[in-house]
Amino acid sequence: MMMFEVLPLFFSYLCLFTASAEHTEPESVPDLVCERMQSRTLETPTPKIERLPILETQLPSGEVLLLWNRTHPVLLQHNCLKQVALYARYKIYVTQDLFSSPAQPLSINQALIGETVAIVTDATFTSHHLLLAINGRPFIYNWTLNNFTTAELNVTASGVTLTNLAAFPCCDAVSLWCKRMNMVVLGYDANSATLEFARSLDEGRSFHMTRFEGEHQGPLYGLTVINSFSSVVGLIKLNDTVASFVFASYDVDYDHVLRALSFDVESGHHLAFQQILSGFSALLVWDNKNLYYSPSCGQTVLPVHLYSTIRWNETSFLSSGETFRQIITGPDGEFAAVTTENRLFYGREGHRADAVEIYNLETPLRDTSVLLFSADGDFIEFYDDRTDPRRKLWLKKREIDLQQHLRAIEPPLTKCQYQALGADFQGKTIYIDINTKTQITVNLIPQPGVQNQLLLSMSNPHLLQTVSRYVNSPSAASGLSPRTLVTSLNQKCMASSDVSYEEIGVTNMRVTASERSLVCSKNPLQVGHVSVGCPPGKHVRIKLPPGYNSECDVMKNFTYTIPKFTIDPTMMRGKFDGEATADLEIKYDYQLLGCPISSYHNSLFKPEMQLWQGDTFLEDIHDDFIMYEIHGMKTYSYTKKIKDAGCDKTPQTWAAMLLKQQRELGHIDPSIAWTKMNYESCKVPSVRGTENDDLGTATTATPPSHRCGRLPRSQTNVTSAATVQTPFTSTYSPSDEDQYEILGGSGDNKVSWKSLNLVYIFEVIVLSKDHSFCDLRTKFAVQVWGAPPKSSIPVFLVTGIISAILTAIVYCMYATTRVKKKQEEDLSILQRLEFKRSRAPLRKSKIIQISQNHEMSCDTGAKFKPINDECVSGPSSNSPFLSVPKTE
Repeated sequence: MMMFEVLPLFFSYLCLFTASAEHTEPESVPDLVCERMQSRTLETPTPKIERLPILETQLPSGEVLLLWNRTHPVLLQHNCLKQVALYARYKIYVTQDLFSSPAQPLSINQALIGETVAIVTDATFTSHHLLLAINGRPFIYNWTLNNFTTAELNVTASGVTLTNLAAFPCCDAVSLWCKRMNMVVLGYDANSATLEFARSLDEGRSFHMTRFEGEHQGPLYGLTVINSFSSVVGLIKLNDTVASFVFASYDVDYDHVLRALSFDVESGHHLAFQQILSGFSALLVWDNKNLYYSPSCGQTVLPVHLYSTIRWNETSFLSSGETFRQIITGPDGEFAAVTTENRLFYGREGHRADAVEIYNLETPLRDTSVLLFSADGDFIEFYDDRTDPRRKLWLKKREIDLQQHLRAIEPPLTKCQYQALGADFQGKTIYIDINTKTQITVNLIPQPGVQNQLLLSMSNPHLLQTVSRYVNSPSAASGLSPRTLVTSLNQKCMASSDVSYEEIGVTNMRVTASERSLVCSKNPLQVGHVSVGCPPGKHVRIKLPPGYNSECDVMKNFTYTIPKFTIDPTMMRGKFDGEATADLEIKYDYQLLGCPISSYHNSLFKPEMQLWQGDTFLEDIHDDFIMYEIHGMKTYSYTKKIKDAGCDKTPQTWAAMLLKQQRELGHIDPSIAWTKMNYESCKVPSVRGTENDDLGTATTATPPSHRCGRLPRSQTNVTSAATVQTPFTSTYSPSDEDQYEILGGSGDNKVSWKSLNLVYIFEVIVLSKDHSFCDLRTKFAVQVWGAPPKSSIPVFLVTGIISAILTAIVYCMYATTRVKKKQEEDLSILQRLEFKRSRAPLRKSKIIQISQNHEMSCDTGAKFKPINDECVSGPSSNSPFLSVPKTE
C-alpha cells in the first residue's frame, strides 16, 4: 500500500482515539490534524512550544497591583516600537518582545499613589514611555527601567481627574513636526460635562488644563493629535443623534477653535473614534450600530460601506445588543473590528472606506482574544488560556491568513484591478522651503485590459499647490497600460486674512487606485508627508577667509579672561555706560566654535555667510544680518552711521530692540530680541504692482513671501549665555549719529576693533524673511591681535614724565651748545695773543688778571679788554684761559 493511502487511515484511527480523550488545551495538535482530515485538507500544523507553568513572583513590600477596570481585554501596541505592547485583562502586563516570553503583572508603590488600590482606566504609549491613568491621575511608566514616576497635573480647582489619555507617536525621528507632535499628550475626564482637557507638551511629564471654547457642552468622546493642522481633535455630541469634531491647536501660541461638519450617529452613549495608523490622519468612528470614516482629519465623516455576504446583508454592522469590543488599524490603511459576539470585520481606507465580515474562520475568536495586524497584513490572534491565575502571562498566538478568507467570501469580492502600485514618497517626508518646488512620481500597473486611474489626496490642501500630469511610461508587456503620474508641489499662497489654519505645517499625501478591492494585497495605499517649513539640516556657516588656520590645538583647552571694562551687562555696547563689576573667565568651546578667525586690530571686519544643507553647500547669503557678542563685550563698533545708511525711516538698533524686550518681558535676551520675526527694514521697497481686492479697489501688492503663510514663531527655548535680568527701563530713540548695526546686503558696513588683543564670540542672525523658513543663525569666534600692550601706569603720569624728560633734554642741548661756543671764542683770543707776542720783543711779563672789573666798552657796545689798542673779546669766568701775558 502506498504511503499516501496509509496516512488517511492512520489519522482516522488517531482521531477516533483522541475523540474520547479529555483535552485541557483548547487547540491541541491532534485536534488540528483531525479537523483538516475531515475537511480533506491536510496541513502540517505549526509546532507548539511546550510552556512550563511559571508562577508570578511575590510582590515587594509596599507594592500594589495595577487592576484593569474594563470588561474586555485590551492589547495596545506601540506605533513605532512594534515589540513593545501592553495587555490588560484584570491586570496590566507590558512586554518588550510582543509576549514571546512570560510577563509579570505591573505593580506600583503604594506611597506613590497614596492609596491601597490602584485602578487603571486608560493607557497610552508616547515615544519613550507608557502613560497610565491610575485612580484619576497620570503616571509615567518606564519599561526599560521598570519604574513609575508621577506626572505633574497643574490645576486650579480641586477634584480634577483624568480617566482617559491620548497620544499618537510619530516614527520620523528627524522631522521637527514629528518631534513636536511626539511631545503632545492629552487627558480628559470621560464623566465630565464640560469640554475641558489636560494638555502636555513635554511627553506627559506635566499637564495643564485647557478647554475647547464654544457654546457646546461635554462630555468628550475622545481626543487625538493630528499632525496636519498641529491640532488637538476632540469628538463631541451636539445632541443625542448628531456629533461633530472640534479642533484646537496644541501650540499654545494659537488659541483658535474650529468645529467641523456634523454627522448623524445612533442614540446612546456608545461613541468613540481612533486615528488610523496609515499616517494620513484619517479617523475611524463607531457607535452602538455602525462604523464611520473621515478621510479629512474629521472635517467630513461618512458611513463605512459594508459589503453584503451570505451571512450578513444588513447595511449596519451590529445587531441589537451587540457592541464593538476591539478596533485595530494598520500601517497600510487597513482596519478591523471585533464585536462582543466575536464577529470580525475587515476594511480599508481610501477615498472611501469599505468593509466586509470575515465569517469563515476555522476556529472562532475567543472571548479573551485580541488581534493585531502582522507585517504582511494578516491577523495575529493573541489569547490567554491560563487556568491558574498565579501563573505569569504568556499569550498564545495564532496567525490568520486574511487573503485566504477574503477569497472565500460569498458573493465574491471584486478582484484587484492592478498588479503593482508604487510612489517615490512612500513613508518619507518631503520638505518645501520658501521659493522651492519639488516633484513626486507614482507608478501604477493595471491588470490587462483595465483602464485604472490614480487618486491623489491631501490631508491639508491649504498648504500646497499641485499640478499633476500623466507621462508616457516605459514599454511594458503586451496588454498592460502602465500609468505614471508626475505631480509638482510648491507652497500655496494664502491671503493673510485667512487664519483658519496655520499655513506653515504638514500635509499628508495619499495615492490610491480609483478601481480597487479589499483583496488587493500589494501596496494598496501609498502615504507620505510634505512639510512646508524649515528642512532639517539646513543651516548657515561663516565663510572662512583666505589663510584661515584650521590647526589650533591650543584652543582645545583654552581659558581666557575678559576684562570688566570691556563688558556691558546690558548688552548695549556701552550705549548707556554699562560696565561689569568683575572680570569674566571663559572656557573656550572648541567643539562649537572650532578655530577662531584672526583679525588685525587696525583692520575692518565683516563676516560672510554660506547656506548649507547638511554637508552640502547651497549658496552664499547676501541678505541683511546682525550679530552680537554673547558675553556683552563692547570694544567694537560699526563704520557706518545711521545718517549714511540711506534709510527712509528710523532703523532698528540693538539698544532699541533690547529696551523694547525689557519692557515687554521684564528681561533681556539678545538671542530672541531681534530676529527676522520682528525685523523691519528701514528702506521702503519699491512697489511691485497693484492688485484688485474684493471691493474692486487697487491695493499695493504684498511680496509673495508675506502672503504664503506665517513664519514659524521664535523658539523661546533658544537660550543664550547673555540672558540678563535688569531694571533698566529707559526710553531711547536712535539718532542720525548712532551707529548703523545691520550688516550684509548691498551695504559696505563693517566692524572696527579697539586696540585690544581679545577673543570675541559672536552670534550672527539672518534677518531676511524671503530666504528660508529656517531660523538661520550661527556662532563663531574672532581673535583680534597686533595691538600694543596696555600700560598699567596712569596716562597723566606718563605724560608728565615724558614732558620732564623732553624739557631736560632740550635744556642740556642748549647748555652744551653755549659752553662749546664760549670755548671756541676763548681759543680764538688765545691764538691771536700768541701771534702778536711772537712778533714783539718780550720786555716785561706781567700776569694780568682778566675779570669783569677791568672790562671796557668799545664802540661796538660789547665787553672787551684793551690789548695793543684793539678791542678783544674777553673770556668768561668759566674759560680755562684765566690769564694772558702782557707786553710792556
